[in-house]
Amino acid sequence: MKPRYFSIDLLRALAIVLMIQVHFVEYLSTREDGSGWLYDTSMILGSLSAPFFTFLSGVSYSLWVWKQEDVGLREREVTRRTLRRGAFLFALGLVFNCAIWLPEETFNWDILTLLGTAYLFLAVARKLPGPVLALMCVAVLLASPPLRVVGDYASYWRDYEYSYDFTARDVLFGFVANGYFPVFPWIVFPVAGFVGGNALFRRRRRNGTPQRWAVAFGLGLLAVAAVGVAFGSRLPAVLARFYADGATEFPASTWHVLGMIGLNLVALVALHRWLDRPAAAPRTGRFAAAVFRWSAFSLTVYVLHHMALLWPLWVAGAATGHDDSTVFWRSAASAPVALGLAAVCLIVCHFALFFFERRPRYALESVMRRVCDGPDPKKV
Repeated sequence: MKPRYFSIDLLRALAIVLMIQVHFVEYLSTREDGSGWLYDTSMILGSLSAPFFTFLSGVSYSLWVWKQEDVGLREREVTRRTLRRGAFLFALGLVFNCAIWLPEETFNWDILTLLGTAYLFLAVARKLPGPVLALMCVAVLLASPPLRVVGDYASYWRDYEYSYDFTARDVLFGFVANGYFPVFPWIVFPVAGFVGGNALFRRRRRNGTPQRWAVAFGLGLLAVAAVGVAFGSRLPAVLARFYADGATEFPASTWHVLGMIGLNLVALVALHRWLDRPAAAPRTGRFAAAVFRWSAFSLTVYVLHHMALLWPLWVAGAATGHDDSTVFWRSAASAPVALGLAAVCLIVCHFALFFFERRPRYALESVMRRVCDGPDPKKV
């Protein structure tokens, strides 16, 4: 059976914690409220959360497939379970957008719809050689900026917010290139995580060799990203039009994606070699237990913290008699107050996770397993 890697749990827990803090600051406050430096710092730290979360989903999928094979599951059933999980996450993403973000935001294309799409893709592509999947990632990266030009990306964004009309064209281009987390280029993160997970963990198990190459490769990606940001504007005009957009997250520029994948690889390998080695101290303390809980129920926390953050905003807007229930969006609190509320949310979530640990059947992770993998949790 596959071992549990504390390095992955720690990085996933860190990703969800950073996600909570950046969402509270971004959704409740604005840079112009007198706390510009605090707001900017929060945004910089928060920009790590989505790349880590999506990359680690690919790593975890690699280990999940490994586990299915270890228990003797047939290849066809692994594919079916993957397809069902992808469909579950995609449908959950649409329901999440409608219920949490309000119906008019159903097709804003969030992380959950992205992960569902990635699982559907990996269900049929996971047997391809790693280099082939890597070349596909390169092709997606190269194609993403031109697709944004074709889809008129800028016209759908105002003040860092995505807005669309309910038309087939807008919905399709939002899914492909214009939404918050469109397939081009965000699917690169989970696919790269899957390739990296296979190389770092499954291959290492077979030959026992340390994966120093991954650190060098990650540092190389970081260097390429830095050069691209610094000298992208000096590319020929036909290329600069697409690849001179710095290191932006929205849209996710080529250099941002390369840099974040490099950072993911370096962080994962470094923590794996430090925390997962046989001589490492047993992970039995309170901190380790908390990390395991935050990692194991990260999907549940992702949904719950949005409910705790956004529903009160919409209710308060409606209760004050405004025609627009989103009237308090980015105006409800200053950045310091928003960070304080984020800390309260983290504390509440920490204790709520004890409930899900005792009654895991109520967590979204367990619901997904029951729906997608069958009734026997030992086969998950």
